Amino acid sequence: MGAYSPILAYPIVKHDKMIKKKKSSRSVQRVTSFEDGDIGGIGGDFWHADCIGSFDEVSWALERLRPKLTRSIEEDRMKSINKMESRVHFRIGARIAVLMGILCLTGVFGFSQERFQANAGLTLGYPQGEFKRNLDNTGIGGSALFLYRLPRSPVSVGVSFGVMVYGSEVREEPFSSTVPDVYVDVKTRNYILLGHFVARFQPFEGYFRPYVDGLFGLNYIWTETGVYDQSGYEDDRIARTVNLSDTTLSYGIGGGVMIQVVDVRSRHPWGVYVDLGIRYLKGGNAEYMREGSIERWDGRLEYEVRESVTDLMTLNIGVTFCF
Repeated sequence: MGAYSPILAYPIVKHDKMIKKKKSSRSVQRVTSFEDGDIGGIGGDFWHADCIGSFDEVSWALERLRPKLTRSIEEDRMKSINKMESRVHFRIGARIAVLMGILCLTGVFGFSQERFQANAGLTLGYPQGEFKRNLDNTGIGGSALFLYRLPRSPVSVGVSFGVMVYGSEVREEPFSSTVPDVYVDVKTRNYILLGHFVARFQPFEGYFRPYVDGLFGLNYIWTETGVYDQSGYEDDRIARTVNLSDTTLSYGIGGGVMIQVVDVRSRHPWGVYVDLGIRYLKGGNAEYMREGSIERWDGRLEYEVRESVTDLMTLNIGVTFCF
């Protein structure tokens, strides 16, 4: 056999130059097609001699791309899981709201004589979806609500606020390098503040009063560190700093039931109710820290900041005054 024909070698040499000029995924696919026999069968030894550098470059490029491709595939998988979980949780919340609405409509239709509702109680917060995977802590705190019932209407409007702690750390440190024999407590806490406008549908009065809520507002998430006297009183704070904070939109639905324990009928009637409620709140994207996110060494700090949507399910147990 004689030397290889330049015509046969031309497309391979041309492709070799193209790879050196532009390292792209398209070039990698074309080299793969040669290796599968589309052109690679033309001039075996010539191909090996002239294009071995190209294969080395492609291998190098693939090694560089492998971590990015793996991370991209994992991110896409997690996004799909988060979307699926969000849809499931929202459907559960919607069904609870529909159930509360049915309970409202099946009761004796009437309007309470009280015009205002004021509520205070304990709130437990359960992160959902991606927020749960980053935190996996139950928030605990308190909440308050104030509503005004529109005249001759089953609808009340008002505001709701709540604050929860979802992580904390305490360590003991000397007061200073010049006063090493006096110690203070350094406390780091992670908080979330919920603030919403509320519209409540609650069409009848009685001892058992279900309701459905629609909510729209903001989540404020922050981490702070403070220095405290070891007397044990929170008011003995010496210094405080906010390490990280972020704000995001929040909206959702909820439902619950008020059970009457006190009923006073007079010219100005009022009553006291035990209030049990649940809410599902969709939260926007936010940056936050969790317990253990601050590392310290040699007088330096390093923050491990997480970012995700901030979906929450809250359980509320409180006392409501109607007047």
